[in-house]
Amino acid sequence: MSREDVLKVINIYSDIVEENTGERPIVEENTVISREDGFDSLGIVDFFVAVEEECGVDLEDSIVQIREASVIENLVDIIYGRILG
Repeated sequence: MSREDVLKVINIYSDIVEENTGERPIVEENTVISREDGFDSLGIVDFFVAVEEECGVDLEDSIVQIREASVIENLVDIIYGRILG
């Protein structure tokens, strides 16, 4: 997985948080995912759809894992595991 791939996921997450809070977060691979920052049920669905469109991957079987992810790196691993797997 390339750095560019990781940045795609970070940017999608950042977009969703910004849309929900009005502020663009500083996000890195070890950033803790916060439900209070807009990554709630609706934010997860928005993220899910955006990643499927941007990365061309079907995440239908991964929604539970995405909901349970605790840091951005977890999201990246889940998504690129689906792409590669």
